[in-house]
Amino acid sequence: MISICTGSSWCQSMDQPQVIGVLHDIPIVIQTTSSALKYEGKFTGYFLPGKISVGLMSRKQWADFDHMIQLGKPQKISDDVTIHIIIVANQKTIANKKVPYSQLTTNLIDTFLQQGDEWTLSLQIHRNAAIQYCFKGSNSTPSIEGYRLTQYFDSSIMHTRAKQMSLEKKSMTLFKKLPSQIMEFPPGSVPEFKINSYPLLKDSMIAYRLSDQSIAGPWKISNLFFALPNLVPNNNYRLELKFIDQQESTVYTIRIQPFWYQTLVAKKAAVLLAMALIIIAIRLYYRNRLKTSTEQRERIEEQLRTIQSQLNPHFIFNALSSIEGLITTGQTQLANEYLNNFSAIMRATLTNADKLFISLHQEIELLEQYIHIEQLRFGFDFQIQVSPELALNIIEVPPMLLQPLVENAIKHGMANAVDQKKIDISLTKKENNLVCIITNPASPDYRSEKTAGGFGLGFIQQRLDHFKRLHPQTPIIFRLEITKGMAITQLVYTHWFR
Repeated sequence: MISICTGSSWCQSMDQPQVIGVLHDIPIVIQTTSSALKYEGKFTGYFLPGKISVGLMSRKQWADFDHMIQLGKPQKISDDVTIHIIIVANQKTIANKKVPYSQLTTNLIDTFLQQGDEWTLSLQIHRNAAIQYCFKGSNSTPSIEGYRLTQYFDSSIMHTRAKQMSLEKKSMTLFKKLPSQIMEFPPGSVPEFKINSYPLLKDSMIAYRLSDQSIAGPWKISNLFFALPNLVPNNNYRLELKFIDQQESTVYTIRIQPFWYQTLVAKKAAVLLAMALIIIAIRLYYRNRLKTSTEQRERIEEQLRTIQSQLNPHFIFNALSSIEGLITTGQTQLANEYLNNFSAIMRATLTNADKLFISLHQEIELLEQYIHIEQLRFGFDFQIQVSPELALNIIEVPPMLLQPLVENAIKHGMANAVDQKKIDISLTKKENNLVCIITNPASPDYRSEKTAGGFGLGFIQQRLDHFKRLHPQTPIIFRLEITKGMAITQLVYTHWFR
């Protein structure tokens, strides 16, 4: 028979943890620095790696222990008892001797038992059958027997739960068995684990370590029941279990499911929703911006038309003044020709009154009609040179923009000129710009004359400013230079060709 006793009166002074075995009728003392796991059969014990000592009880201990078991009836031991001892370590015999019991040493085996080691102690008294004890270094590691899930964690009651489960034989009915070494739990839950127990195992001999994907956690001492609170959703963990002072461990993988908002579907939905909101916000922004830009453009166009409508009366006033001058001087025929050309110009002007652009051909045609009118008064020559590469019917320009410049050249250049009474007008393409140059004679005080930048030119500059606000990418630049008695007026339509 085998009887395991702990805490007997004579072993309280021992420092090492002990397991006392009364095997058959030969009591032995087993001392180990680790822990015994279990016995198989009658005489085979499994121990964790550590120092182990095996010896027989002294005569006094034997008698006391026998008295303790038999309630005051100690067995008398004669002095002539001889014991045959055989010790085998890993299939190698290291002792084979017969010794009187009174001469036995305390320890028969004193070694460090490692994983896989196997020591055998054979004892025989006289001619009785030999009793063989086997001590094996276990290579077992702790394993999880089952788990359960709770919604909260209270460290103050964990010890009580562990104690209750150690006393209740049906405690495993509360736990689920692991399908594999990979566990998957819902988010927000607290898993509690039950460790496989051994008959002789102390709770404090188990250690576990929890590591996430990047950081290895510390080893913690545990009993046969422990919980893992504060597991982060949508994360994987590595759980290791081992006995204290053991190198090998049992490894489990724990996967914590994500909350619904951490799932791939929720993230995609959030991204799509964010993109939809961004698109809507962008559309609203550009719609408001387009509305504002359209309103601003309409205001500028209206201002441009207003300035253009103010320019037409200025032209009419100058034309009527010229006709009056011809009639006053008796030049009736010239006045009629002037009036005919003037009516043609007025019809074209009324037709283009609401247009912001007309073809370059129409602009040149209006300019020629106006110059013919002024030729009747001042008697000068003119020449309009157009570059062949310009498609006059395709290129569009603001209407009545060249006429005030030519009018200024005639009124303040031809009127005071004696020789070289000629106006040269050229239209060319330079890179992607349309360039119009008007060249005419100029008096020395051309710039100082009050009307040199006359009423028409003032409106021209206003039109150019408004046109720049309306078309900032294609502004029209106006320049006036006087050199060597000649006035050179330039009108540059920038970036007009793309």
